[in-house]
Amino acid sequence: MIRGLDIPRRIYRYTQNHAAIWVKQVHRSAYHPQAENLFVYSGVDGGKFLIAREIEGHVVNTPHKERGSKLIDDLNIDLLIIDPFIQTHFVSENSNEQISKVMVALREMVLGEYPAALNLIHHIRKPQPGSNSIAGDMYAARGAGSMQGEAHMVFTLADMTRKESEALGVREEDAGWYVRLDDAKSKLAAPSAAHWFEREGIEIPRKIGSEEIGALMPWTPDANPNEVPEATKLAILNVVDSRWKNERPFKEIGDNSLRQFMRDQHKLTRTQARVLFRKWVQEEVIAKEIYNKKSKTSGYRVINWPGRGK
Repeated sequence: MIRGLDIPRRIYRYTQNHAAIWVKQVHRSAYHPQAENLFVYSGVDGGKFLIAREIEGHVVNTPHKERGSKLIDDLNIDLLIIDPFIQTHFVSENSNEQISKVMVALREMVLGEYPAALNLIHHIRKPQPGSNSIAGDMYAARGAGSMQGEAHMVFTLADMTRKESEALGVREEDAGWYVRLDDAKSKLAAPSAAHWFEREGIEIPRKIGSEEIGALMPWTPDANPNEVPEATKLAILNVVDSRWKNERPFKEIGDNSLRQFMRDQHKLTRTQARVLFRKWVQEEVIAKEIYNKKSKTSGYRVINWPGRGK
């Protein structure tokens, strides 16, 4: 589902997961109340959908093409979702000519008496060394490039990178919970910013025990991601003051550093801790001083309390 577009009222999804899993995911999403009718068919629970296969070097459509077209017309489907694309054909994934013919067959299938939109889910290739994101790159898709050429619109779903987590105020270890949706092929439409989603675990029952699966919920980054709440700042300064008085002050670097304490105990990101630390030093809220004249060891103490002075 893409923000800004009309929400389809009748959706049919073909998936290679168990149908119950996807239904659970949809019911946890932000969009499920807007679809009046949701139809799910599983290639695991039932027979696999196959639109074309290669026979002696030729791409031949299967009877599933006509059956799919009839199903769309009979149910008045607005949107058909197929996941994943690679499971719908037995042709060479790397052949531009053959993949193009598969794409044409799928397009013809949905353009019957009651035309439907088609959403194909496709996997990406393994990222190149040194590359940390495929966001907005339609050529990150695995296999032949003719698939992207035949598609009217292309979107990428990419994990949050370390650099993005720092910029958005998300702890590095939590970055894996977030993904971004980018428009990778918008034709003549104006470019759009990334839409962010947060993974949420859902527990579904099994015949024996249960299983946790994931659903994506819309997520909006903070307007000022590096801003630290005043209560958190005060709590940190109280500890700085207490440790100085007990001759166990924070160091500048290492495991006993003030910035490490901010991250470990108050869940600040690297950027938040670094920005706050530098601000306090520049504004003379804290200062590095010698606390043991005999050993000449130093650490940080509070010299100007915000709003209170020394």
